[in-house]
Order: sequence, then C-alpha cells, then structure tokens
Amino acid sequence: MSSQDDQASLDQDLAAAFDDAEGVEATEEPVAEPEPELEPLEPPHMWGKEYKDTFNEWGNLENGRAYQEAMTKLYGETQAHVTKKEQEAAAYRREVDQWNSMFQPYANEFRMRGITPHAVTNQMLGYYQALQSDPAQAIQRLAKEHGVDLEKMVQEQPYIPPEVAAMQKQLEQMQAAQQQREQYAAQAEQHQALQRIETFAKATDASGQPLRPHFDQVIDQMTGLIQAFKYQHGSVPNDDQLQTIYENACKLDEDISAQVAAKAEAEEAARKSAEAKKAKSAAKRPQGKQTGHGGESKSLKEDLSAAWDEQVA
Repeated sequence: MSSQDDQASLDQDLAAAFDDAEGVEATEEPVAEPEPELEPLEPPHMWGKEYKDTFNEWGNLENGRAYQEAMTKLYGETQAHVTKKEQEAAAYRREVDQWNSMFQPYANEFRMRGITPHAVTNQMLGYYQALQSDPAQAIQRLAKEHGVDLEKMVQEQPYIPPEVAAMQKQLEQMQAAQQQREQYAAQAEQHQALQRIETFAKATDASGQPLRPHFDQVIDQMTGLIQAFKYQHGSVPNDDQLQTIYENACKLDEDISAQVAAKAEAEEAARKSAEAKKAKSAAKRPQGKQTGHGGESKSLKEDLSAAWDEQVA
C-alpha cells in the first residue's frame, strides 16, 4: 500500500471519528446549589448570661451549630424529665396532705398515747383483713381486746315479739317509700321552678323586646332572693313574685337601678307630653267637628310613642 493510500485511510478515520463526536452531546458537571443560610439558634431563655454567651460563641465554631442543636435537645429532654418529676411530686404531696388532714384531729391523742399514724394505719388494715377472712373470729377478738362481753350484750337485748318485729319492718319500708316520694316531689318541684324562671327570663313584649333586659346581670342577686323566699314561704315564687324579686335585684345594682330610673322618668315625661298634646289638640278642635273616640286620628298609644320618640331625640 502506498503512502497516498495510507493518507486517504487516515483522513477517512479522522472524518468518521469527528462525525461520531458531533453526535454525542456534551455533558456539563452539575453545579452544587449553595445551602440556604440558617437562622442562628437561640439559647434557652432560662439560662444565665454566662451560659447564653457560651452558647452563642459555639455558633461561630466549625460544626458549632451541631453542638448547639445537641445541647438544645439535651436541655429540652432534661426539662421534660424535671417537669414530669415535679408533677409526680405534686401528686404525692396532695396525697400526703389528704392523709395528714385525716389524722390531724387525732394528733394530740396519738401524741399522748405515744403512737404514730403509721402504726394506727397498720392496725386498721389488720382489722380489715381479719374481718374479710373470718368476720366472726375478728369480732370476738376485737370485743375481747376492748373489754366487751358479747354474751352479756345479747342477754341484755330486749325480747321483741315476731309480730312487733314485722310491724317495725313494715313501718321502715313505709318510711323509706315516703322519703322516696318526697325526694321525687322535690326534684319535680325544682325542675318546674327552673322552667318557670327560664320562661320568666325569656319573656318579651308585643314588639319582641325582652321584658327583663337586665336578667342575666342580676341573676346572682335573684338567686339569693329566691332562696330566701323559699326558706320563708316554703315554696318557689310565682310569676308576680318573681317580678318583684327581679325589680328588687335591679335596685341592688347601682348602674342598673340608675338605668331603670332614667327609663321610667323618660316614659313618664313622654306620657305627660302626649297627654298635653292631646288636650291641646282637643281644645283647638271646633265644637261642631268633634267626633267620638273612634274617630280620633291618633290613639293614646300612638301619642305616647310619638312623645317618647321626641323625648329620646
């Protein structure tokens, strides 16, 4: 093969390699995105200044944030553990206080006899266990320890004929039934009273305005007055008596009493103004054109309403 043939073959190989290179897309190295800057960690607010400063200095160290996060997590777990123990201690203190309050009335007696609440508790638990396992023997033991002659007690009990015992039992049953009926009656009376008071509180006039607008504000005063009424009369008040109680309760509140008085004065002034206007209108009307009551242009209620509007304005 000649040198010309070699050169032609080399050119062909280079051309083919160049064509292959053109068909391959160039790949770029991925560019790493910068990590977002994190907000600095704050030390726990309960720490002192010295420890807070040290915590903040850690943030400037290499891997300092990891130290801060580890310390914050450790502090949180420690605080959770401390809080749990404090709650357990509080529950234990409440239980101890209950026991102390139970034994407090007998403290002087225990001191004089030289015994402790712990010893008394052990003794009571022993009695309880003995009564559960063998009641008869436990009772005999207790009687003997306290100098009680059970046989003598039985002999001293009076003889009760069977027919008398039956009558006593029947009487007890009748008394229990009577107490149950009285209890049901009291509950029914209370329910009825609550319904009556609720209806009284929600009552409205013809225009839909509440008749007792200050009820919610004086409910506490009314409760005391109702209880006093029931104690004195033996029954719950009716609607008229409830109205009196409501008015008295309003008088006990200075602000509400002032509002009620101002409204009453305004209504009285409106009424007088309406009557004056009506009398003036009647005086100006010619005698020959007078009509009966049914022909008046305005009713007394409308006159009062107009006068009230003028008074409010």
